[in-house]
Parts: sequence; C-alpha cells; structure tokens
Amino acid sequence: MTEGIPNIADVVTQLTALVHEFLLGEEEDLHPEDSLIDSGFDSISLAVLISRVNERFGIELDPPTVFANPSPQRIAEAVVVTAARAAAPDAGGNA
Repeated sequence: MTEGIPNIADVVTQLTALVHEFLLGEEEDLHPEDSLIDSGFDSISLAVLISRVNERFGIELDPPTVFANPSPQRIAEAVVVTAARAAAPDAGGNA
C-alpha cells in the first residue's frame, strides 16, 4: 500500500462490513459487484454510507460517483482514486 492510499481489496472488505451494518447482517448474498440499490439502499442510506466512508478513509468522496455506480467494488475504486488524488503533491494533499 502506498502511504495514504488504501488497498482496493481492503476497501472492499471495509465497505462490505459497513453495508452489512445497514442490512443488519444479511451478508451472504452481497457480492462486490452487486448494486446497493438492489440490496435495499435508497438515496438517504447511500448518503449516510458516503459520510461513513469519508470519515473512515479521511476523504471527500463525490456523491454523484457513488449514486452512478453504487456497488462495493465501484465505490472502493472511487475511494482509492479519491485518496490518491488527495495524496498527490499538486492536489494539496499531505504527500
């Protein structure tokens, strides 16, 4: 892992755990490519999830990105890209 940039597999694991908290532990049916909308999320619960993801990873994830691609895998990819941009010296990150 590059300093300040999370590993995508770790992000997927942590996102899946957060999602399971919302779904009250119904984890056996959720796969990384599954749409969270199809799993019972709505715009409010996605907004809460984005807030928790931002807090956990110290980033400012773009909500429209999540709403356009609401799967754990796609959200994890967005987290890694956002963290990388924040860590870039020319982006005002702490690198």
